[in-house]
Amino acid sequence: MKLFRGDKGMKFFRINGNSFTHRKCCNCHKVKSLTDYFRDRSLTGGREYICKLCSSKKKRNLEKRCVVSRRYAKKNPEKVIATSMVNGAVKSGVLIKPKRCPQCGKKGRIHGHHNDYSEPLEVKWLCPLCHTRIHREKEVAVVNPR
Repeated sequence: MKLFRGDKGMKFFRINGNSFTHRKCCNCHKVKSLTDYFRDRSLTGGREYICKLCSSKKKRNLEKRCVVSRRYAKKNPEKVIATSMVNGAVKSGVLIKPKRCPQCGKKGRIHGHHNDYSEPLEVKWLCPLCHTRIHREKEVAVVNPR
């Protein structure tokens, strides 16, 4: 078995001959026959980068996530509407998302926190850590009212 590199670092393998007969899956990293990959003429070698088995596992996981997100949307319509309104406002420039968390100054990913979902564009920008902290404080306040 002799290794050759294609475009984008894709690994092809020649076994007893001149044609490429095997490829390494980018997901499970196993060397498998080209027949174990779905065809895709737009890609290097005319086959997908992940094998059929990994592809079907990913599809099943995606379907599960879709079911979970639909269930969440059905249970929390006001949250979904508020989130989509904030995303649209950020894209259109109505709301400006800061680069740093105003509470701790941390740079990176910033979440929009709603105190009241009936006012969807009234958002407090926080890093994931501060956002989680605020939700935990709310949970404690509900469980142990003073």
